[in-house]
Amino acid sequence: MSGTDIDHCYAGWQGSATIIQPETGLQIGIRAIRGGANYCVIYTPTDARCFCFEPVSHCTAAFEAPDPEAAGLKLLRPGEEFALAIAIEASL
Repeated sequence: MSGTDIDHCYAGWQGSATIIQPETGLQIGIRAIRGGANYCVIYTPTDARCFCFEPVSHCTAAFEAPDPEAAGLKLLRPGEEFALAIAIEASL
């Protein structure tokens, strides 16, 4: 992904992703296991040799959306909790 500039939130993430680094054979599996991460953010700065893949519960700017709940925002009452959990597996 070097040289690629992406900073985007994708809706409709199905809860699993595989990241493959062909030159090394490294594969990283990411799987949502709790909480409803229906979106994911991918960020790849063009001037770095890294990237970010982040499962999230709501789209970017959900607070400013006309319907924040439709954008995935979870409104919690005092004392309520919300948690996401993911599993990450790496193999060569």
